Amino acid sequence: MKKFLTVKNITILVVVLLTLTLGIYFLWDPLISLLQDRENLEKFIKSLGIWGPIAVILLQIIQVVLAPIPGQFMALVSGFLYGWWGLILTIIGSTLGFMTVIAFSRKFGRPLLEKFFKKEQIKKFDFVTKNGSFVLFLIFLLPAFPDDLVAYLAGLTKIRFRRLVAIAVAGRFPGYLVLNMVGFGAGEDNIKLVAGLALFTIIVLGLAYWKKSWLMKLIKSDNKLEFLRKSLKKKPKHKKQSKM
Repeated sequence: MKKFLTVKNITILVVVLLTLTLGIYFLWDPLISLLQDRENLEKFIKSLGIWGPIAVILLQIIQVVLAPIPGQFMALVSGFLYGWWGLILTIIGSTLGFMTVIAFSRKFGRPLLEKFFKKEQIKKFDFVTKNGSFVLFLIFLLPAFPDDLVAYLAGLTKIRFRRLVAIAVAGRFPGYLVLNMVGFGAGEDNIKLVAGLALFTIIVLGLAYWKKSWLMKLIKSDNKLEFLRKSLKKKPKHKKQSKM
């Protein structure tokens, strides 16, 4: 401990913390406003020219790491601006973002989660830290669950780092693909593609939120195949006819 607390190390730490504090103070509001305003975001990225793809990757990383930023619309924007190449940019940014989240979570532990999320939320999904890869994959795949919170909780598991990143990206890939296609369709003025995918997304989201409690039970169940079998066999109860 004494070796660490040298004048040089303390000076470096103070400078780094001061720089981060000032950066967050002056750039937080403009950054959040930019990420929440798709029209301005598109104009900003287009104005960067050849640096645009790098900006998309960086913004995707920020969106994954800063959990309070809502939505997955960077996939929409990248699809609109770069077509199928936008999907690749989104995956690269997401992979680097999930790597950062998991690394931060393993470095700083639960106190970091409590800075971003309410304790009630953490407690509700704390079970994922005691489960395996498949449970994490399902949560990232299904649209009704907070995958940003789960990404931080995943860092508290004993699953290998590379495997966790692969699970997170693979689980989010279908969602990124659909959003990218919607963005691509909008960029090409393909109304049928956009309308079809929008309808599909609304139906999937509606079903997911309608069956959210059932999905939670499925994820928490020890034997998921048995849970599905019993759920499918259940029949609605009929009222017994009263005897005369």
